[in-house]
Amino acid sequence: MPETVVEKPLQKYCFHGQHSKPVEGFRTLPGSKQRRQVCADCYKKILAERKARAR
Repeated sequence: MPETVVEKPLQKYCFHGQHSKPVEGFRTLPGSKQRRQVCADCYKKILAERKARAR
């Protein structure tokens, strides 16, 4: 019986949302001195909060 190897996408921990997501979905936040990367879901939430605060 041949064994099938299932490759899982690399996971990275998102400190903003406290969860792990695939590395491909991470984005760098604009406007920060440090290079902060968050997952795509948290990225959308953060930018929406910033936009709402700017109004």
